Order: sequence, then structure tokens, then C-alpha cells
Amino acid sequence: MDRTNSQKPLIAALALCAVSISGFSQPAGSPYQDPHGRFSLRVPNGWTLSPLGDAVQLKFGNALASVMVSEGSQKPDQLMLSLGGQMAGQWRNFKELQHASTTLGGQPASYGVFAGLNPQGVDSLLKIVAASNSRYAFALIMSSPTGEFMSARPGFDALELGFAIPGATAPPSSNTPGRTASNAPAPGNGQLPDRPVPAGFTMTPDPQGTGRVLAGSFSGNARSATEAARGILSSLRGYFDNAPEIHTAARTDTDRQVQAFFSATIQNVPVVGVIGVELNGSGGTVAVIFDRAGSLRNSYARLRGKSAAVEQPRLNPVNLPDGSHIEIPAGWRIAASGKGTVDVAGPNGESVSLGAAAPVYTQAPRSPIPGVAIPDNYVLSGPCCDPVRALTALTPQFSAMAQKMGLPSLQLTRVLDAQPTQSPVNGGQAAFVFAEIQVGGRPSQSLAWIMAAPTGYGQWVYYISNVTAPKEVFAGEAQTLLAIWKSYSTNPAVFAERLDNAVKSMNAATQSVLEAGREASRVRSAVNERWDQVIRGVDTVENSTTGRRYQVDNVHARDLVDGLNQTGNGNWRVVPLDDLAPRR
Repeated sequence: MDRTNSQKPLIAALALCAVSISGFSQPAGSPYQDPHGRFSLRVPNGWTLSPLGDAVQLKFGNALASVMVSEGSQKPDQLMLSLGGQMAGQWRNFKELQHASTTLGGQPASYGVFAGLNPQGVDSLLKIVAASNSRYAFALIMSSPTGEFMSARPGFDALELGFAIPGATAPPSSNTPGRTASNAPAPGNGQLPDRPVPAGFTMTPDPQGTGRVLAGSFSGNARSATEAARGILSSLRGYFDNAPEIHTAARTDTDRQVQAFFSATIQNVPVVGVIGVELNGSGGTVAVIFDRAGSLRNSYARLRGKSAAVEQPRLNPVNLPDGSHIEIPAGWRIAASGKGTVDVAGPNGESVSLGAAAPVYTQAPRSPIPGVAIPDNYVLSGPCCDPVRALTALTPQFSAMAQKMGLPSLQLTRVLDAQPTQSPVNGGQAAFVFAEIQVGGRPSQSLAWIMAAPTGYGQWVYYISNVTAPKEVFAGEAQTLLAIWKSYSTNPAVFAERLDNAVKSMNAATQSVLEAGREASRVRSAVNERWDQVIRGVDTVENSTTGRRYQVDNVHARDLVDGLNQTGNGNWRVVPLDDLAPRR
């Protein structure tokens, strides 16, 4: 068969790609089957389909797509270049932007992306995808004005991914058209594979989709938010298959805040997301928002809204046997309770112990029976009444008692901060104390309210309420721990105010940990709409002469600008992200 003649139905139809058509013969969103059984496709929502000689044409606004078929097998690359050459004769300033291999309908294919002025003189993009089997050659030709390309792109992608050739074997994975497999969204709308939440983070899933938010904090003398973001993403290797790759970022002049767009995979499912990092006096806070590669553009705004509540989880009321009540999150449990006391245990080693009191001797008492020692697990001794000194003296004694009962050991590593507060007992002293401890050898942090008050006859009372968590978890859980503490009904009404005032009065390092959830919320809110076009995979190109801007696929943007500048039709540039997301 003469291949030149066999291409005539394809070439003759090319001129129609820039011509509007009216009417339709297929409802939007419905499947279409070629009457001759050569191919099938699904009409994207909002698109209309009409006959085009022996093939079909689809329309969405000013975007057009044509499916053309000719008899005889042809090499896809030669067919694509031949069709591109024919278009070059109809367009002005026609330039090839991209040329690579792909698949179409399960068959090997070749595609090319071109730019220029269409026959109506409108700046436009054109994509040609060509494939062939043993009997036919296929061409999917898609075009749109440059400024409208992104609104048409979902339909173009749907057409390309949904194109089927009977008898063809589907490729091993469904790639985003014109992209490599590593950047391709996974097929289907299933949930992301489950992974254990990384240490130091809390995770909030999107109940309406597949996205997630990881939020947390870190300590240390970090000087660069950018380097901290890289380090955090590297540490997430294991949650993600490999360390996520940063593609673009925006940061403040001092590099104390940064936001970066990244890609990764979870069990080979491609995901994309945004990480936001803000440094403070003793470390920083981080928020990581991500979703399946094909879903983030739709879920991003919702995830940002969900992330604002990460540090304020829903608390559920629990009535206690003594008539009091407390509020705890799902997954937490009441470990013990008594009159005026309660112990709460969290899923990651967190604990809340409220209302514990014990009598203490200023000196260890002598046994009234000669030769018979008083059991040391019943006697506490130490100086009254400085809360920090009391904590230091009594912690080893509490640890010895705990180990005899089969409980983890306790060791006070160091007191980080202390803020005196009013004692409810005359003559007593009270303070909020923030300390590093070890629980069963595990580094942890604890915030305690301690009161010590004399009772006479060489005795005094030691009263303590505290919240504790492993060090890598504490900052991320601080707001939850404090919320549980404040909810306990036996706390006087003024207690919550005293606790808040104490936190505000503590040093900057302590505040950065205890208020990490609030800071993380601010970081998450900074990961905002300015990243919308990054997430949608677009760049803004601008004609500096006219000031007009267009959003185009970021795969093509720089090549498009180069091509437009070569035509002499204005001074074009890709608008830098910093111009779109002003530094603060």
C-alpha cells in the first residue's frame, strides 16, 4: 500500500484542528466506540464529540482534539514528525518544544509538543501523539490557545490515558501523558498505603480523599530552614520509599522560613506535596502536606484546612468513678483513677498524671522498734519547700518504689525551666517545672505543676500533676497534653489561666516546645494558595511588553518562552516563583 496516499485522511483533517465545530453526537462523559472497531475512548466531562470524516473530533471551549486513523502500519516517530511538518505549513513561528516516546492505547507511541501562531493568529500549543499496530496508524492531535491550555489539560490527559486499541496489551503502568513513569499518577482512587507515623510527627488524614498532613517540631540550633527541610525530608526515607526530591522552593531573605514542593513514592505510589519549615529559638516546626500525584491539585485547599486543627484534636469526655470527668482523644485510655487523681496513657508513650500527693519527712524517721527498719518504699524524705529541690530529691525515691512494683524507672536528667506560681496552701511554694527525664531509659520531657507545703512535726506534703511524653514526641503532642490537663474537672477554674500564663512566662526555648502546635499551625497556614500553580504543574509565562500572563504546563514553559522570544513577538519570560509568592 502507498503510505503517502494512506496518510491523506490524516493530513487533510489537520486544518480542522483550529476550526470551531458545533453540535454533538455523543453525550459528555460517555464512552465512544469507533464504528469500524479500530479504537475506543471516553469523552471527558464537559467535552463534545462530533464526526470528522472517517474519525472524530472533540471540543472543549477553544480546545480541540482529533482522532485520525489510516490503514497500514507506520513507525510512530515518522508519522508524528510527518504530521508536525504538515502543521508547520499552516501555522506561523512553528517550533518543536518536546519530542519523546510514550504509549497510546497500549501500543508504543511517539509524541511531540509544538508552539506557534495557529491559522487564526492565536498563540497556541499543539500536541501530536502517534501510534500504530499491524493494520492501522493512529494520531491523537490536541491543540489549545496557550492561555487556556491548563483548563483543557485534564481533558487532554483523559483522552490520552483512556484511548484503547483492540488487541493491544496495556502498558505495565498508566503514565501521565508525555511524562516518565516516575512522575506518573497511580491509577485508581484508593487510599495511600499505610505506614507508621514517623517519630516526632502527628498525622491527620483527609477523610474526603487520600491526602495526609504530617506535623511536628524539632530541637537544635538550626540556622537554615532550607537545610532543615532537606534534612527532614531525608529523615522521612522509610515513610516514603526514598528521600523525597525537592523541585522548587521559596524562602525568606534570612532563611528562617521555607516552603518547598517535592515528589516521592509510598510503596511505588507517586505522591507530591509541600513542606513548610519555620525556625525558632531552639529548633523549629514543620508541616508536610501531600497526596497522590494526580489528586493534590484537588485536595490541597482541603488539606490546608484540615491541618489547621492538627494541634487541637477532638477530645471525648470520660466520667470517672469519683464523679469527676476528663476529656481524652480517641486511642488514649484511663490507666488508673482514684478520688481526686487520674492517670491517662497515650498511644505513643504519652502520659498524664494528675493529683498525686504524698507525705514527706524533712529527715528520714527512725523506727520506733529497735532493730526493725521502716520499709523504704513507704517513706519519702527531702527538704521543703522549693519545688525544684523537691523534684530533684524525690524522683530517685519514686523510681525505687516504681521498680519494686514492676514499673519503669525514673531519672531526672535536667531541669530546663521553672516558673513560680501562687500556692493554694499558706506557707507552701508552687511552680511549673519543665524537665528532661528518662522513663525506663527512654529520653522524655515533662511539664509538671509541683506544690510543696509544710504540715508540721517535721513533715510536709508533696503534690504533683504532670504531662510526659518521649522527647521525640513531646513537642508534637504538647497541645494535646495541655488540653487534657485543662479538661480535668477537679482543676479550679483559675488553673487553666495560670497554666497559660506560666507557659507565656517561661523562656523562649520552653515556649517553642510547649507552643509547638500553635507554631505549626502558623507554618501550615503559610503553606498556602500561592503554591496552587506549583501543585497543578504549571508555570506562569509573561509577555513583558504587553504585561499579559498565561499559565502553561511547567514541562513546556521554558521551551515555549525560548521559542516565542526567537519569533521576536514580544519579550517573554517565565515568572519566578518569588514574584508570585512574595517573601515575608
